[in-house]
Amino acid sequence: SYRRDQTPNPEQTALQRRGTAQTWQGTLASRLGKTQDLRLLATYRDLDSLGLARNRTVLGQVFYNASLLQNQIRSEFTYSVATGRELKRDYSFLAVPAGQGTHYYGGDAEGDGQQDKDEFFEAQTPDAQFRTYIKVYLPTSDYITAFTNRLGYRLTTAAPRGWREAGGWRAVASRFATLTSITVDRRTTDPRLLSRLSPFSYDKEDPQLLAFNQLVRNTLYFNRSNPIFGSEFTVQQTQQKTLLAQGSDLRNLSTQSLLVRRTLATSFTGRLIGTRDIREATSTYLTNRNYRLLIYTIQPEISYQPTPSLRFTGTYLHTRKQNTLEIEAAELNPGIFDELGVETRLSQVNKRTLTAGTRYTRVRFDGTNPNSLVAIEILNALRPGSNFTWNLNVEQRLSNGLNITLAYDGRKASQLNTVHTGRMQVAVLF
Repeated sequence: SYRRDQTPNPEQTALQRRGTAQTWQGTLASRLGKTQDLRLLATYRDLDSLGLARNRTVLGQVFYNASLLQNQIRSEFTYSVATGRELKRDYSFLAVPAGQGTHYYGGDAEGDGQQDKDEFFEAQTPDAQFRTYIKVYLPTSDYITAFTNRLGYRLTTAAPRGWREAGGWRAVASRFATLTSITVDRRTTDPRLLSRLSPFSYDKEDPQLLAFNQLVRNTLYFNRSNPIFGSEFTVQQTQQKTLLAQGSDLRNLSTQSLLVRRTLATSFTGRLIGTRDIREATSTYLTNRNYRLLIYTIQPEISYQPTPSLRFTGTYLHTRKQNTLEIEAAELNPGIFDELGVETRLSQVNKRTLTAGTRYTRVRFDGTNPNSLVAIEILNALRPGSNFTWNLNVEQRLSNGLNITLAYDGRKASQLNTVHTGRMQVAVLF
């Protein structure tokens, strides 16, 4: 299909109002048998307006869904490409009422009497004193021609239901299932056709790569629906690159985790979680904020549920965090955390839910500068020594669609005063 529009803006002068917008659009939808669907969409738009830069945009989309082996294998695929313009952004920090922000000001580290961007830190706790600023992205007047492509894919696999009773290797295979998901959003200025069409980026430091968001997750289940025993192994990677006026920010999180659960008795359930994380941050304009944390955690947990509405949970968490990006030798010291926690949950269907918990955390960290960005990331708002945290949360349903939530958090860090935080929220569901 083809469409030609001429839509003048009454706020412009008569000379400026002359302009045209031409659009071509094509769509193809097809059902490939009883279990597969395919849909294609292509759009071209040419906007020519006097006084403004001519803008040509191209958009193409592909949707493909398939279901095989009696719905035991399900595949969902979406892919799109586009040509347009990318706006450069800047950011600043805006003061807000205490408790409503996401960042706080760490002090004049530069000694210049100004609030520099590298002196603001993201809040690690819900304390109002650490939530006094918000990070606001500001548009600039600079545009760059950019090529965008997006990919989304989800694959679910399981053995046919009849294999559970077949015996042999089929019975063993029927205990396994997998879930794979991939999400990629990529924008680049590289005009080469392969680079414009490929959703993947093998060089995150490429200056032509304007923005990049990628999530790859794969989970292998064993006895997924078995109430007695089961396990799951998950591999996940999240990458993000953001273009700013000063340069770019790159974030990377890579996780491998193993969860094993076992029902010990009628009312007892045990869980064991082991995780290895790599958390990385790279900035081209604030090099003192670069770090690469290697994190190991192991968490055994046991739950006792005497009634359907009452549950007690005890946990132990051991964590080791270390910066492996050598910036300062003092920042290479690891942080070691040992945490004991107890939680109680009381729920009444369609009435109220009450959750209360307390945790004791012992922290060992020999970093010489506990206020540096790396130390803040490692300590997670705690202090070396003994730390106590506790919380109480009440959710009350007043009537159909009207819920009220009351929350209280307390924290006593080593050598610091106790901090109390209270919140209330009312939600109306229509």
